[in-house]
Amino acid sequence: MGGLEFTYEEDTYCPWDRFLPVAATAARYLPQGGKVADIGCGVGSLGLWLGFHRPDARIFGFDISETAVRLSISNAQRLGVKAHYAVADGLGACKGPIDLALANLPYEAGEGDDPRYVAGIGGYEVVCRAFLQARYCLSPKGHIVAYSDTAHAVGWMKMWRLLRFEPVEYRQTDESGSTVWVVKDAAS
Repeated sequence: MGGLEFTYEEDTYCPWDRFLPVAATAARYLPQGGKVADIGCGVGSLGLWLGFHRPDARIFGFDISETAVRLSISNAQRLGVKAHYAVADGLGACKGPIDLALANLPYEAGEGDDPRYVAGIGGYEVVCRAFLQARYCLSPKGHIVAYSDTAHAVGWMKMWRLLRFEPVEYRQTDESGSTVWVVKDAAS
């Protein structure tokens, strides 16, 4: 991804080519020396890309998969990026305010725009919990940069409004129907 190679296993696959626009967007919203929380970090590609290109950033990644966290740590060491990873659900292990949260949102195509189904069975609760945790972890000027399937744009927009987040930027990243979102707490 962007000249970087990431080790992954079949159950941790990540479409690197789709993530580059997300990482580049995130870099624009990351203040100097900013703290990044990569929610559902997978093998660490988004956070590690930022850490590699922005060595001033403080990278923290969280995933419920022990395999993903193990691979994130391995990828960070191999790339020479200082990053911290933990097995955790959402931002439950996050300490202190963060300037930027990264999220590759889960989704299940074909369920329409109802936000209860955007993340598949049970996934809606996972995403809501992560975003509600982000509200309490984000610094006052913090942002969430999220990646999703464009087919569910209306559903995500409804969900963020229900959770009182305000969209700052939204754009389709490529012809595959992928979208990058930037949102902030509407109360900030």
